[in-house]
Amino acid sequence: MAKAKRRPTITGLTAYTQKLYDVLNDQPEFIKIVVGAAYLDACLGAMLLQYFIPGSSIVEKVLDHEGALGSFAARTDLCYCLGLITKAMYQDLGKIGQIRNLAAHDHLMRDFNDPEIAHLSGELEAGGEVGRLPAAFQAPRNRYVFTCSLVATRLILTTMGLEHRKPLDPPKVGQSITVTGR
Repeated sequence: MAKAKRRPTITGLTAYTQKLYDVLNDQPEFIKIVVGAAYLDACLGAMLLQYFIPGSSIVEKVLDHEGALGSFAARTDLCYCLGLITKAMYQDLGKIGQIRNLAAHDHLMRDFNDPEIAHLSGELEAGGEVGRLPAAFQAPRNRYVFTCSLVATRLILTTMGLEHRKPLDPPKVGQSITVTGR
């Protein structure tokens, strides 16, 4: 029998924030790219886990890496559609996903000197904050690291304020149903 997977919770991810910063500051570029995106993916999964109804095996099924919401892109799309992230964050997450895919799915080691990765990194905005930083932070590597750090922090803080949805009770026979916008 397969052992149940422990999905990262927001509390667990918060405990690893310093380790993320250490990786983003001290490790080779390829590792920065892959680990930064993986951490954000885990944050998105934790956000959805916190938002969805608690204790459901269906939630675990859809959030599994082979489930409907197992990919970085699917999680990003749904978090945006649910209003859990801003459009600017959605756009940055999309670019981070593209950068990760370029680096991770190539037979060559790609880094921030790669023209495609440099271009996408140059488009990262960190919610408009990158433009306010000194010129040294405008380099592709620094934009990526800063954006990953800021987005991770915002995802964690937003998730901490979320409450689980409650399952709907089926209506009773003869009960009128009122639909509201929650």
